[in-house]
Amino acid sequence: MYRDPTIELRYFEGGYIKSKKGYIHKVDPYAQILHLYEETGICKLALKDIVEIKKLKKCVNKCR
Repeated sequence: MYRDPTIELRYFEGGYIKSKKGYIHKVDPYAQILHLYEETGICKLALKDIVEIKKLKKCVNKCR
């Protein structure tokens, strides 16, 4: 199964900035929601709450 690059997403929730890692499943422009696939399943985040999105680098032969 094809997967997009892993990303780290920082978002605002309850007065704190939290982070999640996963793959972007889809973006709903009408409802303004990002669907993020994590190991535990799919979570939904409002686009207005997203602070930062980073692409995580792949580790090749240096992660030992």
